[in-house]
Amino acid sequence: MQGAATQASIQTRVRSAFVELPFVTRCVLITCLGVHAVVAATGFHRLNAQLCLSAQAIAAQGQVYRFFTSALLHSSLLHLAMNMLALCSVAPRVERSLGSLQFAWLMLLICVLGDAAYTAVACLSSLLPFLAGIPSLDFMHQCAVGFSGVLFGLLLVDAHLHGGARSLFGAFTLPAKLYPWLLLVLWQLVPHVSFLGHLSGLLVGQLYVMQLLRWALPSSSTYQRIEHAAACTACLQSSCFVAHSGGGGTDTVLPVSSRGPGGDYQALGRGTGSPTSPNQASRWLPFMPFPSSSNRLADMFRSPSSSAALSQQAAAQQQASMPPPGVRLGGGHQPAQANLAAAQAAEARFARAGDGKSGSKSGAGGSKSGRSGSPDGSSGAGV
Repeated sequence: MQGAATQASIQTRVRSAFVELPFVTRCVLITCLGVHAVVAATGFHRLNAQLCLSAQAIAAQGQVYRFFTSALLHSSLLHLAMNMLALCSVAPRVERSLGSLQFAWLMLLICVLGDAAYTAVACLSSLLPFLAGIPSLDFMHQCAVGFSGVLFGLLLVDAHLHGGARSLFGAFTLPAKLYPWLLLVLWQLVPHVSFLGHLSGLLVGQLYVMQLLRWALPSSSTYQRIEHAAACTACLQSSCFVAHSGGGGTDTVLPVSSRGPGGDYQALGRGTGSPTSPNQASRWLPFMPFPSSSNRLADMFRSPSSSAALSQQAAAQQQASMPPPGVRLGGGHQPAQANLAAAQAAEARFARAGDGKSGSKSGAGGSKSGRSGSPDGSSGAGV
């Protein structure tokens, strides 16, 4: 009975953690799980050979579709589980900071540009005959699969976005910006790990945070037009979708591009001070009616008593951070705010009309209505 209850509790927590994932992160998770199920049912080797990242196939046969398909494939169930756990830990923070559309575009950039860089380096390395005798350095004939290249790029963006310190396997802490690079080196201790695939993802992430990919970034207005298109209406209404306008404040946390008066692309700044911890970064994050999914994933493996205490603490924090009525996800205002503005405008027009008829009567009317009138007829501070 106790084992069955524990299993049911874990299933409930997994389901709760999944529901709390943002829109794009959830879609990527479902896609990778579905692709792995299809590949497992039809045979690993045949489909992996046709869809993996093979520099030789891309250079000789022009199979550029491998730039997109290789990231969705995984060599084993353990490989898939490790990448998906890392996705659920890192991706939600980045998506809630950038917005769902910009986050999806960032992942696409890391995937395509990273694989293109991988192919270019592999082709150049083929000009060095002595590398052909070293299997780990014979990039031209390797077949790489997995989402880890994109994850390494997201790790670097997340480190630049939130800063602070990270724990490395619980042994020691180090600055967040060094964490992805040290992890790149340590992962080489694991057999059959693609060093070049991870490095290419890191380099694209570094170019992104250095604002060297502005030419490949849509403008902020483009994201907003896409969000308000008819095809995206259902997505925007979803509670897990993070609107692009929800970055908060007047500054963007990471660079996006905008066309200037002369038609040239200009970078929108990252603000005068970057946050150094997730709590400080929350000032720039859009409102989400749930705690971080990465924390909930960790809570699944705690004892029931500690999990209950953490749940109560998270509920109290959520209640304290609730926005005023009329504010939706992404920072936009619902009709409640529009109705209030309309009422204020009507009261101002009524006050001006009263002043035009009679100075004395308008003063009396202003006193009765509880609003302080000004000589020019504008509404007072009592609204």
